[in-house]
Amino acid sequence: MYKLTPKIVLMYYDYPQVFIAKDQVDLMYVCMVVEEGGGAPEYLCTPISKKVSNLLCTGEMDLREVFRNPEINSFYKCVFSESECLFIGVRHDFESCPEKWLPDEGLFFHDYDEVASKALELNSTISYASLSVHEAKGVPRIKSVKLSEFLTVYQNAIKYLYKLSAKESKKVISKGDTPYSTDVFGFSYGSFTVQMQSSHKGDLLGDNALLAASFDKLNKFLNLTADEEKAIAYLRSIKGHSAGSLIKLLEFMVEHSCPLRHRWATPDMGESSSSYVDVSAISELVKICRQREDLIGEEVVVEGFFTKADSVTNTWKLIGQDNQPLSGGVDENSFVTMDGVVINRQRYRLECEEHVEMVLGTSKEIKKLLIKRLEKIS
Repeated sequence: MYKLTPKIVLMYYDYPQVFIAKDQVDLMYVCMVVEEGGGAPEYLCTPISKKVSNLLCTGEMDLREVFRNPEINSFYKCVFSESECLFIGVRHDFESCPEKWLPDEGLFFHDYDEVASKALELNSTISYASLSVHEAKGVPRIKSVKLSEFLTVYQNAIKYLYKLSAKESKKVISKGDTPYSTDVFGFSYGSFTVQMQSSHKGDLLGDNALLAASFDKLNKFLNLTADEEKAIAYLRSIKGHSAGSLIKLLEFMVEHSCPLRHRWATPDMGESSSSYVDVSAISELVKICRQREDLIGEEVVVEGFFTKADSVTNTWKLIGQDNQPLSGGVDENSFVTMDGVVINRQRYRLECEEHVEMVLGTSKEIKKLLIKRLEKIS
């Protein structure tokens, strides 16, 4: 006797008609109603793998095929037990599904939204990133170095979009806090799909509003990438580190010939938001972005004392606010020079353009400061 707990309802009319369930040891079964007379409806169930479950749930395999050619020739009779609020199953003595119980051909389930369902189940803001890498054809597989690189550029994009959303909402992120971080909680078929959820608890409904806003901005941009003019206009509107991080994500896709499908949801959305980027559609966009340094620089102002200034290379080191050591160069389009700079005794105000580079495989950032304007502070 088996005790089955429904996990995914694929068809519902008065009661579940078709659903996927798990037993006490987490084995999966697909169940469909075959008898409705008298008391409780009777279901026919057969074991199912995660791969076939995904194919069934995403409309890539019809229900008849699952029961006509089961992965394991085992079938179970299942009825609902009100006393235990689950389904009780006993094994049938036949090894193939009787013809009278086979569903009609063409019964596909296109409307099941796995991402929205998972957000509701986990009561959290979640995202799915499906990477169509070459090694993922037929199996959920990806080179570890490639996955590490993707997670670095993806998390970096979310971080800066989160900070942009916080700025727009006039909300302050406490120093040392990382409310934009995500945790990988699983992998699945569909190219190679990385499943992520918010690292931090949301509100009472499981929503992390600023993280949701970050995902929304990401999908908005990805959906614009087929139109170079609109994509550049969007990057120009958010110019700085946010734009730079999105360009890095596009560069990853082109470098690894990796189309990307990105989906996200909160528990109360009911339906996930989805975007898709084809590499062939962004190759020219990436070339244009690489020539547009004006998109990725962010203006910053620092004050402090120079500890080193080289007039030949136009490089410098400085102790800024909170004794923070800084270093950089001079914008080649400016008229600034390190000639005559007073070391240690004179305080200066530097208007700079800041560029950020990520060290792949780590969360470390290298910041490059280029002085555009320099003045003494009396």
